[in-house]
Order: sequence, then C-alpha cells, then structure tokens
Amino acid sequence: MPRARHIAGLALIVGAAMAIAGVFADWPVYRHRDEGEAVIKVSFDHQGARIAPCRALSEEELAALPAHKRTGQDCPRGRVPVTIEVAMDGRPLYAATEAPSGWVEDGPSRVFGQAVVSAGAHDLVLRLRDTARADGFDHEKALTVTIAPAQVLVIGFDSENAAFVIR
Repeated sequence: MPRARHIAGLALIVGAAMAIAGVFADWPVYRHRDEGEAVIKVSFDHQGARIAPCRALSEEELAALPAHKRTGQDCPRGRVPVTIEVAMDGRPLYAATEAPSGWVEDGPSRVFGQAVVSAGAHDLVLRLRDTARADGFDHEKALTVTIAPAQVLVIGFDSENAAFVIR
C-alpha cells in the first residue's frame, strides 16, 4: 500500500508542475516590439580597398627573393576602413566606420547595426565608402520602402556586384 501512495504523490507533483508550466507557456503575453514598429538591420562583410596600390618589382628585387615568393608584384596587405551611412526620411538612422579584421588588418570589415522604426513608407538613402577618399562616398542608393509592422528589413552589400541588397 505505501508504494501506491508514493506513485499517487509523485503523479500529483508532476501534474502540478506541468499545470504551472502550461499556464506560463501562454501567459503573460510578451511583445518584443510595440504595435506599428519594425526593425531595419544593416549587416554585411565587405573588404575595403588596399591601403596602397600594388607595385611591380624590378629584376634585382625579384632576384633577391626566394623562388617561391617571386610573384612580380609587391602588394601591401592592409585595407582601408569601410564607412556606412543610412538615412531615413532625411534624418540619420545609422552611421559607422568599421576597421578591417585580421592580424594585419587585411580582412573584411564587419558591419552590423539595427534601429527600431515606425512601420509605413519611408525614403532611405544608403551610402558606403570603401576607398581612401577623404569625403564623399563610393556607392550610393536612394529608394522608397514600405515596411510592415513587426517586419525586419535587412540591408546588405554585395561586394561582387558593388551594390546594396535589400531583403
């Protein structure tokens, strides 16, 4: 008889735990964003231009190098930082300058940022600088987007085609 009481007690405890878990599975209601809000994310990897252009090696310089290093050119490994600006309806939304990754700063710059915006139609202006120029931008795109409530709009950059990508 004591075994039956133990099983009944265990069933009662497990049943109560499952009931509590069931109540908290749907309550309280959690909203990640308010009604009418959406998110714009900027996320991509892009390699900036070389810090300095490659130069051809002279015959004497080539002869001084080991055979496996005779490529004919001397190219610096460093890259310039990538600068991104996103403006929405004429106001700045996101701006960043990201340094190149890697031990000697020769890898891609990694860009990630996000902003919560109101849903609806918006004018976006996207600008990217990936060269050593002091001012201005190398890539620009202006467009109008309609963002639904709770939508996540992702802005990327296609390095092969040198164009912004909107998803």
